Amino acid sequence: MNAVLNRVRQLWQSRLPREQLLLSAAAAVVLVALLWTFALGPAWRLWQQAPGSRLQAEQQRSIMLALQERAQDLQKQARIDPAQSRAALSKSAKELGAQLGGEGQRVIVELPRVPIAALAAWLQALGPQIGARVVQANLQESEPGFWTGRMTLELP
Repeated sequence: MNAVLNRVRQLWQSRLPREQLLLSAAAAVVLVALLWTFALGPAWRLWQQAPGSRLQAEQQRSIMLALQERAQDLQKQARIDPAQSRAALSKSAKELGAQLGGEGQRVIVELPRVPIAALAAWLQALGPQIGARVVQANLQESEPGFWTGRMTLELP
């Protein structure tokens, strides 16, 4: 290692002062470029992006808090008994004029000519009151304001 350093010193001392100045300037430019590329540039870009990243993180945090609150609300809700759920679904389907089919957790609902307002109200009551959720739906408008079709529901 000493031999290499001695060789470099000899080369440096053999150069004219003007060449030493130019080599020093070139080395300084290369050092500044390396320093910018690997240390200052990434830090500068990160500092420039910080306000946007912070805003995005705050938005994600507020979404997560809202989801957490919704999950806690759902946990507080009373569990719906499957037998009660099926009975409530059967009653509401009869009131709508629909026919139920299927056994177990999956129920097929055949909808005859149903007014859209009644269908919308029935669909809104499915989740909170009956505990059912729509798995599949195939509905068509039979005439203006009236719909027919078939839906598959999943009971608790």
